Amino acid sequence: MKILFKTITYIILTPIFLILLIVNLRLHQSPSMQYIAHKPNNQDIFAQLNYLKAQLKMGAGEQMQGIFPEGLMFMYALYGLSWADWLCSVPADYEQFRQGISEIDWTLSKMRSEQAKSIFSKDLPLEYGAFYVGWSNYLLGKKLILLGSKQRDSSEVKLFQEICKKIYQAYQNEEVVLLESYQGAVWQADNVVCIASLALHDRIFTPQYQNFLQSWIGKVKLHLDPKTGLIPHSARNVNGTMGEGARGSSQSLIHNFLPEIDISFAQSQFTKYKAHFLGYRFFLPAIREYPKGIEGEGDIDSGLIIYDIGAAASIVGIRAFAQNGDVQTAWQIRNGIEAFGFALDRNGQKYYLFGLLPIADAFIAWANVHSVFLQNDLGHWWQSGLHSLSLLVVFVIYLIIRKSHKR
Repeated sequence: MKILFKTITYIILTPIFLILLIVNLRLHQSPSMQYIAHKPNNQDIFAQLNYLKAQLKMGAGEQMQGIFPEGLMFMYALYGLSWADWLCSVPADYEQFRQGISEIDWTLSKMRSEQAKSIFSKDLPLEYGAFYVGWSNYLLGKKLILLGSKQRDSSEVKLFQEICKKIYQAYQNEEVVLLESYQGAVWQADNVVCIASLALHDRIFTPQYQNFLQSWIGKVKLHLDPKTGLIPHSARNVNGTMGEGARGSSQSLIHNFLPEIDISFAQSQFTKYKAHFLGYRFFLPAIREYPKGIEGEGDIDSGLIIYDIGAAASIVGIRAFAQNGDVQTAWQIRNGIEAFGFALDRNGQKYYLFGLLPIADAFIAWANVHSVFLQNDLGHWWQSGLHSLSLLVVFVIYLIIRKSHKR
């Protein structure tokens, strides 16, 4: 009986000890860096892109569409945008650059397919709606920036400019503040992506939309969530009347694009986002799905919620904090996900959560692509809180095992 008790004790406690060891070690993980033409290049992202490419070729987009309403579009959009950002540190005459552009072209072709369009309505004021048009046009704009004026395909330039014009025209009705993504369904985050593609236009070409961008921001300010002062999660109608108040999943997305539209408004919104949604669990920073003081259920937008922390909000929050200049918090959230996401790197492919949910890998790749600009030299051991807690758990495990030997 004593031997059986000791055996059961070891079987239960040994995995706990090993998991704690792995988690604590991975809190110090830094991406593998390689310098290409004197520019730092994040090879972890390249490994993630290799994994996503393989998964998409095997139908991961279609698989995710069966789970999430925009699973297919998100998989391709995030894959293409991750390539676009990663290529910023790769010279145009390198094979990896040509490979990346080819992958973006393939991604855009998938996003323009009838299959991708099939869940969206063609009969909206903006054909196929704000979500579809926003993400697809934004990716096209990012590709045009990468190529430069002499390398751009004139037909793609024309297409991008035409879509930008359609977006602009769809907002010209005086009653319209926000565009629908589906018939009768309006989300602010989708509109922010649409508007960001117009801001991209004015970065690439002669500015045309600056007055409209400021006018649109002015209208958005009239419909902020009164509890947080932030852009709400949803609207009841196209005139901007608030539906559901601010939530972490949409806030994290919004703060990835808002700095491109209006940096001053973005900074004031980011300060409020940080105050209402940044939380700490086990001494590690993460993003809440609902503002402090409010509890809510998880849904298709939030993903998994554990102890008020949203999975989607936290992953996308990495990029949101990096975009808005809070490098320290961005790095800490990133490494928390590296630790608890149980990242694996095999055969030149990196993936998380044992590859069970490819859309999570797509979001992580897009969020982490900015880590090429981050530094793990934060001046103090921010991991010390979790290290201390883990040592306490290990000490308890030790006492239990020691007591089992005395039985």
